[in-house]
Amino acid sequence: EAPAPEEAPPPPSFLARLFGAAPEPTPEPEPEPEPEPERPPPTKRRPPTAARPRPRLKRHAPRVAVVTFDASRVGDLIGPRGEHLREIEDETGADIDARTVSGEATIFADSMRQCSAARKLVLDIVGEIRVGDEVRGTVTDVRDYGCVVRFSRSRE
Repeated sequence: EAPAPEEAPPPPSFLARLFGAAPEPTPEPEPEPEPEPERPPPTKRRPPTAARPRPRLKRHAPRVAVVTFDASRVGDLIGPRGEHLREIEDETGADIDARTVSGEATIFADSMRQCSAARKLVLDIVGEIRVGDEVRGTVTDVRDYGCVVRFSRSRE
């Protein structure tokens, strides 16, 4: 039998003809990749998660508290031109966001002491006093029908 005729090389590219370069070699077909061997299942297990949360946060972790109140009282909390809110922030060092969610004040503080103080002051302004609650107050005026008692910054 006669050997098969060799294929003619492809014609030179435009640049090869223009600059007289040698014809580009034809690329050889890539061999098919061999299938990867199957991996054995992992032998190490992931460490278990904590059974319960830590009893205390770390000392330097920031604190966040949310106070929920009647949405109609947000004006009392903010005050004229934001005065009440700024007073609480200046007094405690905490940041208070009362504008994002209606009826919620979010308190951000560096320490638990700041967070608790800010929460107490916010509750003094927007908290509800119900029948049966024990509260402390200062008698500010005595009248014929009784007395006026100031319970908090904004309540008499």
